[in-house]
Amino acid sequence: MTVTSSEKLFEEYLSKKGLVADKDFFYEPDLGKPKRPDYLVRINADTLFEIKEFSRESKADRYMRTPENFSVAIRLDPYSQTREKIGQARKKFKDYKNDYPCVLILHKGDSFTAGLDTQLIAGSAYGDISLRMSPDGSNSQWIFDKNGELSPKKNTTLSAIAVIEEIYPEKAVAGKEFWKEHEMPEMLGNDLLQVYEAWCKSKGYNIRKRYVRLRTIINPFAKKPISQDFFDQKYDEVSVIKVTGKFVRVK
Repeated sequence: MTVTSSEKLFEEYLSKKGLVADKDFFYEPDLGKPKRPDYLVRINADTLFEIKEFSRESKADRYMRTPENFSVAIRLDPYSQTREKIGQARKKFKDYKNDYPCVLILHKGDSFTAGLDTQLIAGSAYGDISLRMSPDGSNSQWIFDKNGELSPKKNTTLSAIAVIEEIYPEKAVAGKEFWKEHEMPEMLGNDLLQVYEAWCKSKGYNIRKRYVRLRTIINPFAKKPISQDFFDQKYDEVSVIKVTGKFVRVK
């Protein structure tokens, strides 16, 4: 049994919730179907999870590394890689869509080009992000327009799409506060790192304290909804999609 780095990260997330391997969650469970999802987790309702990791061996990453592209502007499609992962998850979950909530977990892996901010994930799921303006230009609204992978008639299997990531929140806060109190880096010279670490210690910041969190988009069109209570770790974020006419938007 080979567990990827992203799967290990997900297992760490589950363990921090107090869930125990082979009791509360199961890796590649045998559910009597040809394709096995990565995880079955026993929460409010048994839920299936598929973990997809991006790689620097993707077409977009390899293109970025091609020598002749080093000195030219490159246009990257922000949606295609994620839509490919959604399609792969749909196939894996196909035989389970009427029985379990199904969640796709995405991880950046070692990719340089994977677009995993919440807005881009929403765009990959619900349609290219477009700007809709009133005729006189006085009002505008960001909408998801076309080419989406999720809709009331398409891919209702996925209950949610989430990004799993490591964050260092105290490090981010400390950095902002430090430069409010100190001059520009060149004024601190070679002692910058030592001064910074000593300052963090004096202020009680643990810049190495790490959290694993999920940023999740709930699919309102899913046949089997997942409870938002699952995503309750510190720093977790959940977005709910609301339908407005024929358009959808993030609340």
